[in-house]
Amino acid sequence: VLRTLDDFVGPEQVMSLKDVVKEEGAIKGFLVTNGLFAAPAAQMLDAQKLELINGPTLLQMLAAHAKPA
Repeated sequence: VLRTLDDFVGPEQVMSLKDVVKEEGAIKGFLVTNGLFAAPAAQMLDAQKLELINGPTLLQMLAAHAKPA
């Protein structure tokens, strides 16, 4: 859980998700944050099994699917 937008998601959280995906036999896991991923977390990414979505990317995704007011 990020306390502020200045916090970074570290490799521990990515490893935890990777373990859960493997244990559950899931096709893919998504880790979404309103902040950013630390460089070591992003470097250990297994792109076929995990997708990391950071705050700026999440905002872009939401804007792309938002209905006009």
